Amino acid sequence: MNLRAKTRIVKDLTISARPLQLLKSGIAVGWGIYCAGGNRFELTHDAALVFIGTILLWAGLYSINDLADVDADRVTVHKRFRPLPAMHITWIQLLTAGSMEIALALGILAAAGIAAFAWGGLLLLNQLAYSFEPFRWKQRFGLDVISAAVLSHGARFALGFRGAAFGTEACLACAALVLWKIAAYLLYRLEDVPASGPRTDTAQILGSRKTAILSAVVFACSLLAFAAYAVRSHLSPTAVAAGVLLYAVAILLYIRFRQRRSRSVRLDLLVFSARAQET
Repeated sequence: MNLRAKTRIVKDLTISARPLQLLKSGIAVGWGIYCAGGNRFELTHDAALVFIGTILLWAGLYSINDLADVDADRVTVHKRFRPLPAMHITWIQLLTAGSMEIALALGILAAAGIAAFAWGGLLLLNQLAYSFEPFRWKQRFGLDVISAAVLSHGARFALGFRGAAFGTEACLACAALVLWKIAAYLLYRLEDVPASGPRTDTAQILGSRKTAILSAVVFACSLLAFAAYAVRSHLSPTAVAAGVLLYAVAILLYIRFRQRRSRSVRLDLLVFSARAQET
């Protein structure tokens, strides 16, 4: 294998780790670190280990998720171009890379303490149950939201919080994060259109209108939780402005994402249908 081929494999493995999605993990665990530090982001030795370990863990978990979804991704209009379903890499290469990332991440989290290792193990078990049969919570009404938003982001916040006193303020901070993720997840799954076959997850069963309304209500609750946290913990005006800006940017990015995704999905469905008729 020449250098160019090796470089391409590394690139595809990096794409499978979903770098932009890892930013979300960084924000979630960083929010926990910020709240644990009394509204100060103090990157101590243990906090750094937790931050790095969480990012690396999710790089591996996203790769493992692609292994579980490869058959479904091949018939999903915008996911069939991912490295594994597009056959740019083999399942052995992806499994090897993902397993190494997870093992290294758990080692790093263990160095940060038994609690961090336990939360990392919970995230691993949750993701396996979310992705693989016989559980495959990803396709179970209600359980997909609990797994992908409540457990997933709640555990990431807890990792960053690192055993600090979990009082009312911490509950509000965690609730703001988890509720934001629930709202985003519902809309994301609604846009995740398969080329064929039924869908049994929460967003598809509720339908577009109910999902959009529920997502808007949950997002408003997230803002209220953040506002309550800001008041109770005496956040500085600068920190409040940063939080509001983050919410606003997230909304704008998601609107743009949905518009681009909708155009892409409509075009891909037309192409997919045309090819199916030809065969």
